[in-house]
Amino acid sequence: MRNFFSAERTRLTGDNVIRATYSYGAYHNFPESQKITEGVYFIKARGHTKGNSIVIAEADGVYYMMHGDVTYVDAALHADKLSIVFEDLAAARETLNRVREFVKNNPTIYLSTHTPEGVTNLEEKIIMKLD
Repeated sequence: MRNFFSAERTRLTGDNVIRATYSYGAYHNFPESQKITEGVYFIKARGHTKGNSIVIAEADGVYYMMHGDVTYVDAALHADKLSIVFEDLAAARETLNRVREFVKNNPTIYLSTHTPEGVTNLEEKIIMKLD
């Protein structure tokens, strides 16, 4: 069985695969981003796995932060706890620190994919508050 986290993973190929170049540069406190369209940004979020990313969409002065594995639950963001799985501890810590800084400084709806909290946050437009 192939180890999902090994460096020997197969690169995705095909007509529908578009590689991010992060040519937009810095987005707020994130040093690398790719502008997808007006108000939507693809952010490099190293640490969990190679290619891990965040998408931030801006609408009406609010930021919608969509991610897969920066944290598994909102409580981990509040407690400043890393995801339970990561390939690069230092990069994962840096990404979480940047996410926390962004959330503290911008009205952000935090949309995690591993918990029903993401759905609730979106439906109720709950702005994440950190101490």
